[in-house]
Amino acid sequence: MDANPIARQRKRLSDADASVRFWSAAGLFTNGEQSSTSMAALRRALEDPSESVRAVAARALCASGDCERALQILDEQMAHEERWVELRAVHSIRHLGSRADLGRDRIVEHHGAVASLRGRDFFREADFPQWVLRGPLGRKN
Repeated sequence: MDANPIARQRKRLSDADASVRFWSAAGLFTNGEQSSTSMAALRRALEDPSESVRAVAARALCASGDCERALQILDEQMAHEERWVELRAVHSIRHLGSRADLGRDRIVEHHGAVASLRGRDFFREADFPQWVLRGPLGRKN
């Protein structure tokens, strides 16, 4: 077993179990790991079959300043048919702060369209992104 925990996390990004890959990417994010090897591993994780792994990898990359592809992934997830995937993307963008300004604009645009296209109340789900973004956007709806 490798004594270096960062190296173990990078290696586990290719584990067969999506939960192991998720927590490995989350560990790299939490540790603020920005080595070229870790950043390359996180970029590969953007193509993971698991929505959760892609989301945490996107957040980790953008938090490190590598936002272009990461925001594309989060933008795609905001249009996902599963609400939890959409909400995770909104949550990630909110916590990225100014690094994700474009992403926040897309959340407001996208969720307005989603509310009208789906034609359901969403248990006021259409209000959720506004609530999440109230602080970063300075809105008082």
